[in-house]
Amino acid sequence: MHGGGTSGSTNYYGSAGSGTYNTSYYWYDYGTGWPYTNNTVPNINDPNYDPTWYYWWTSGAGTPTVGTGSLTDANGYYYSKIAELQNDLQTDPYFLTPCKYLDQFKTLGNFLPGQSVIDRINNIKLQYSQHIKILKDPLTGFPIDEIKPELYVQTLNDAGGSIVNCDYFPVHITSLPYINNVQLTPQELLNYFRKNFNTFIDNSIATFSPYADAVVDDNALWNSDNPLGAMLHLKMLNDGTVIVSDYQISNLNTLNNHFTVTTMCTPLDGLHPVSGNRSWGIQPDINGGYTFYVQGVDRITTSFIQLLDDVGSLFGPNGMDMADKLWRSLQDGMIKFIKDNGGNAEKYQTPDIILRTDFDAVKQFFQGVISKDELKKKLGC
Repeated sequence: MHGGGTSGSTNYYGSAGSGTYNTSYYWYDYGTGWPYTNNTVPNINDPNYDPTWYYWWTSGAGTPTVGTGSLTDANGYYYSKIAELQNDLQTDPYFLTPCKYLDQFKTLGNFLPGQSVIDRINNIKLQYSQHIKILKDPLTGFPIDEIKPELYVQTLNDAGGSIVNCDYFPVHITSLPYINNVQLTPQELLNYFRKNFNTFIDNSIATFSPYADAVVDDNALWNSDNPLGAMLHLKMLNDGTVIVSDYQISNLNTLNNHFTVTTMCTPLDGLHPVSGNRSWGIQPDINGGYTFYVQGVDRITTSFIQLLDDVGSLFGPNGMDMADKLWRSLQDGMIKFIKDNGGNAEKYQTPDIILRTDFDAVKQFFQGVISKDELKKKLGC
């Protein structure tokens, strides 16, 4: 996106600004730059033509007067500022993420599944390849197209959306619970949680179950002692699939035991509404006891501008609040399970960490109310 340019001694700008203007028409194409100036009417047959063009009739110095069209969309957002921010996000997907605590999330955000997981996905693709649907012409009966089941990982960097969400919800365990009069180890507690996932969360928001259809059944793998590569079906307003992309369980209680899932596109659920990674784990607390946590870094699939109009696209109205409620219900469920079974746990006094774009600040930037520097300050950067 070009913010301005020159034609001879004349300055011209893509948005209201100062400079010297003469009485020429200036055509502005926000998609391709400045291909048309000085009374040149855009050619609709030009391959660089963008239908969203505008012209100004200017006289003397000062701010251009809009002649035809508008510099803003129906929401009052400047096209130039939208393009500018989208370019920033292509360079840095965390550009609109609040800076405080951000570094602790980047390792998870940048994580990619290992080769064994990729190999399993490729093997499943081979199984699905036998289920290609052939579309035939209803009159001739000849094949006209093929529908091939899609199966691939949705990584953070490959996502079509622009907004990165980071969250962390911990529980402080001061005494581990007992099962059949035997106190669980941290590893056993994490595995018990994994195999009984839905008993710990609010099932009215979402439920988790092993992926199963006519081709793949991951019940046995998910419930085994090593679920690496198991796929899970998430039942929610917009269903999705994740795959266990990392599984780290050690007999040493001093380590961070955890498992990680990565979002996927699958024949059963199609595209997952977000792209990224989420981990559940248990690790020692430096002040004693253990920390059980869920931590996620994902990128919302919805387009940037649509997201500003409907931030609830993930789970419906108030969608981000509903996602937070799901993981807070896990905190409550874990505390209840531990206390009901002879242990002790509580939430930390420090608040949960949620790094989420300040949409009001972004709207102010789009509307020209604040500068980009002021936007970054509002994000704590």
